[in-house]
Amino acid sequence: MVIHTCDRCDENFPKLWKLRRHQKRQFQCRQKIIPKVIQPLPDPLVSPIIQSPKNQEDDPEAGPGPATQANREEQAGPSEVTQSFQEEHAEYFEGMKKIVSIEDHAPEGDIHFKEGPVGRDLERSHQNWSLMRKWEAKVPRRSNPAYAFNNMVKGGKNYNEIPYMPKLIASARQEMTRVFQTEFRRKEQINEKWHRGEMRALLSENYIDEHLTSSGGEIDKKIEEYLENGSNWILVRIDIVSIEVYIYSRATGGSYEPTPKKLANTKCTINPDNNDPKTNVLSEKCLQGALGCYFAHQDGHTDHIDWCIFRAKNLKLYLERVKLDSIPMPTPICPRIFNKIEEMNPDISINVWEWKEETAIPKPVIAIHHQEHCFGLGEATQRVNLPVKGVNDFEQFKNYSRMINAPCVIIADFEAGNKRPGLINGGKTCIISEQYANSFCYLVHWIDTGDVWGPYLYRAIKHKRIVTEEDKKKFAEADTCWICKGKFTMDKVWDHCHITGKFRGSAHRDCNLKLQIEPWKTPIPVIFQTSGSMKVGQLKYIDSQQFMNNSLANLTKNLGDDHPITSQHFKDFTPGQISLATHKGLYCYDYINSQDRFLETELPPIHEFTTTLKGKISQEDYHYAQKVWKTYGCKNLGEYHDLYFKIDVLSLADVWTQFRKTCIKYYELDSSHYVSAPSLSWDAMLKKTGVKIELFTDMLCMTYRKGQEGGF
Repeated sequence: MVIHTCDRCDENFPKLWKLRRHQKRQFQCRQKIIPKVIQPLPDPLVSPIIQSPKNQEDDPEAGPGPATQANREEQAGPSEVTQSFQEEHAEYFEGMKKIVSIEDHAPEGDIHFKEGPVGRDLERSHQNWSLMRKWEAKVPRRSNPAYAFNNMVKGGKNYNEIPYMPKLIASARQEMTRVFQTEFRRKEQINEKWHRGEMRALLSENYIDEHLTSSGGEIDKKIEEYLENGSNWILVRIDIVSIEVYIYSRATGGSYEPTPKKLANTKCTINPDNNDPKTNVLSEKCLQGALGCYFAHQDGHTDHIDWCIFRAKNLKLYLERVKLDSIPMPTPICPRIFNKIEEMNPDISINVWEWKEETAIPKPVIAIHHQEHCFGLGEATQRVNLPVKGVNDFEQFKNYSRMINAPCVIIADFEAGNKRPGLINGGKTCIISEQYANSFCYLVHWIDTGDVWGPYLYRAIKHKRIVTEEDKKKFAEADTCWICKGKFTMDKVWDHCHITGKFRGSAHRDCNLKLQIEPWKTPIPVIFQTSGSMKVGQLKYIDSQQFMNNSLANLTKNLGDDHPITSQHFKDFTPGQISLATHKGLYCYDYINSQDRFLETELPPIHEFTTTLKGKISQEDYHYAQKVWKTYGCKNLGEYHDLYFKIDVLSLADVWTQFRKTCIKYYELDSSHYVSAPSLSWDAMLKKTGVKIELFTDMLCMTYRKGQEGGF
């Protein structure tokens, strides 16, 4: 192995490029100082030197003998070399003289802090000098035993062995405490800063001792890093200690700030307006209003409670419910006061969070009541539960019950009337229309039998096992399980559909048990479009757009002439009439603003079909709507609404059924068991590849999750 050495500092490098980077850095390394020690040669080894006449004239005492001349050379040699060494390193010795001068100016006795002027320092985080006081003290000489440690040290490694700051603070603790106590008498609460770090708030004198201890360790670490990152830097001594103190003004209530745009867009906060309607000035009881909003929201009052909590008479009882006896108004942000409020109001806990609009990330300021394990939906904690090594540390396909059809699905939809409030709901979001449900329609589709119940507007069947000769032959000849594709040993069983009774295939006993649908674990899928996915009791609401992100009109068009459910419902009509029902209908959404509209006996004019979101319709589309009205014999707008509504639900049923068939064909999985395309594709990947993915069992590996984005 080749070692490359710097010709200045003698530092070794294993790679040549590292040596070049070392030599080209901004702050050059210092040349290594090697003191030269001259040893006089022994007499027998000194060659005779004949003294010249000139030398004899300069030194009349010298005799002509060689021993005397050699002795003179012996005495003169070292003196000349030492003088040359001192000239070569004159800069180094000048530095040593300055070190000595600093120590000479250090005071005798003990350390003493004096209040001094505040100078200009651009590195200060707080530039308002009128709010600051500065105290300084010179560290005494090393002749004082308490400060004998304050000596020169080279490099961070050497400093780590004898850290200065804990010893310095221990020696000066009494004097530093006096400084803080003096400031507390002036200002009650302070922000303190005495090194290049974050300011720290001291709320009372009880925090002083803890603050001195923790700050010593922090400053020690910074000194060590400073020396370690430098090029042979030397800490001469700690000469001056300065303490900067600022006034700490705590935030209080009694004001109103509009909700920041990004926070308002989350729709998860209530910002009560504390404007007193009697005096038209801001009330100092804003905390009472905020807690009153909480109690009102708990009882189901959600409409505009942020601005009417001090105005509405029916909400006054919630203000009176808040107990704030002996609590100062406006209320300062203080944990002690919050604890007292929570004792009087056991139903609440108060936490304070800081919001940064630039990053849109909340930061806890006072969040002492945050639960270690927050409960989410279904009373399941949100704590990260890691897999156990050797037990469940692999992921593989196991959802065999999702390979068969869900027995039935409910296809449903709502229609709504429109209000036009014209309100601004925080941020850039403007409410252009407020909808209310005026009708609903649903149907039940049994997948295996093809039966359709409904559609119902507004206002399972178990078969015996069917055994055929062909099925018996298939069962006898089967040597692999149709579920897991594994070979049979002695556990082959007959698997059939418990709804139709038809033979599905030969299966392992365990696979057959995994395939069964348990009513308490398999909810009935309810398919909506653009509704969001959720589970309520035995119903699982699925948003079809989580699988097919397109409009219902385009999805219906993609089916071509394959509309089995729609055709079955309109089986008593002619093919021409049925073709009208296999297209997405037209509806005058903005025109329907009351139930009285349903009594109108004519189709609204074309301009009433213009909507805020989609705009105007074409003349061709309007002719299609008129044709539907006439063909199906609509007597009023209510019947046209019902027809349009039924066609919507029937079309969605046809689209979802075709999508389910496609998933069963290619993945052998029923999409009705899933809530989105990513969850379906994940199981499809595990099933098709047969892979076993090793899972994390160490919490340190969970940092990988922070870099995860997207999905399959």
